[in-house]
Amino acid sequence: MNDRVLSKIKQKKLAFDRYKQSREGKDYLEYTKARNAAKSEARKAVKEYEREIAKQAKKNPKSFYKYVNTKLKTRARVGNLRTADDNVITKDGDKAETFNSFWPTFRSGLCYGFSVCLSSVICYNREPYSNG
Repeated sequence: MNDRVLSKIKQKKLAFDRYKQSREGKDYLEYTKARNAAKSEARKAVKEYEREIAKQAKKNPKSFYKYVNTKLKTRARVGNLRTADDNVITKDGDKAETFNSFWPTFRSGLCYGFSVCLSSVICYNREPYSNG
């Protein structure tokens, strides 16, 4: 980040602290202006950085691909599940087992509702689901 972005973020923080103290509408409006300015400046900085990397891609392909690879990496996570007896399932293997036990139940039409409804997990919509 460059100095302009950091100063805008600092202004935003000060405006937010001022608003938290006073809880007045005018302070909130100042905060929103500072927030929008900080966000705009950050977007400009990212755009400049990306443009500079793109310009130097031929001369410095390593930095180009390094940046590209940081944008390609994603991780899909499944949130914690809560069973009918209020146990929380946090381990990935246990979540997989729960989902695997769900699909045969879902395909046979024994599942209640279309929302999160696993065989041993709380069903929020209690109307029976039918495959027909």
